[in-house]
Amino acid sequence: MSSTENVDGLSKEFVGPKKWNDAAKQYNDAVIDLGAGTGSLDHLLAARYPDIPILATDISPGMLETLMSNATPNTKITTQVADMKHPIGGAATEGSFSHVFSTVAIQIFLDPTSEGILAEWTRLLKPDGLLAITIWDFDENCGPHAL
Repeated sequence: MSSTENVDGLSKEFVGPKKWNDAAKQYNDAVIDLGAGTGSLDHLLAARYPDIPILATDISPGMLETLMSNATPNTKITTQVADMKHPIGGAATEGSFSHVFSTVAIQIFLDPTSEGILAEWTRLLKPDGLLAITIWDFDENCGPHAL
């Protein structure tokens, strides 16, 4: 996958049957989206896998309201206001998700590894779960990032 693909291209790659099914074979699937915004990937996942619960989190209640206003009836998307830096709490419990993902959100942190953010995110995963992160294609003009 090239670094110049748009978010829709990345979303389609993430929900491809092999990537999803490899991690899903052993689990009762549960998905969490960290920094969901308006939920473009959440809606795509919900349409393709309508029986899988998706917890969409964002620090902005307004973004989550927009996300749910665009949800189809009977969707299994739920929302929770949460800080991506410390997502565990409420419905986001340790070891309870087969898939943890964040699309175009982690780049707000200068060094997510040393800040412990990635370690925190992996704590949400079931054993052998999948962590997927997409970012913008950074160059030298974007400032210091450790990604």
